[in-house]
Amino acid sequence: MKKNILIVADPETMNDNLVGWVGLSNEFEMRFADTDDMAIELSRQLPFDMLVVDLDLETADYRKLKSAMSIWKPEVLILPYKGESSFDLNSKVKNAFQKSQLKRMKHLLVPDASDGALEGLFPFSAN
Repeated sequence: MKKNILIVADPETMNDNLVGWVGLSNEFEMRFADTDDMAIELSRQLPFDMLVVDLDLETADYRKLKSAMSIWKPEVLILPYKGESSFDLNSKVKNAFQKSQLKRMKHLLVPDASDGALEGLFPFSAN
């Protein structure tokens, strides 16, 4: 299943590297918002896995987006775009998704204490 990415950038004026990444990447479903308010509204209406925010975009405040998303959709990854090459951006996006997946997996790991091997490792009070 493809990941959904909201790109917060102006499609008319965005960096050539970002244009190249969008054109070459068929691994993701992408939508655009050209203001931070539009990005917040779209993220409330549609499911997104990540926001890629063009830091050169004057109509988008990265801190505002990060703050709003932490309230509305804390599971959504937010990635600042600083003019990296298409290849570097693609790697950055994939790495962010992999780190997120590993973090979720860490939370799912539960020690098996049925054989007594973990006895004494987790000190609990008898109270």
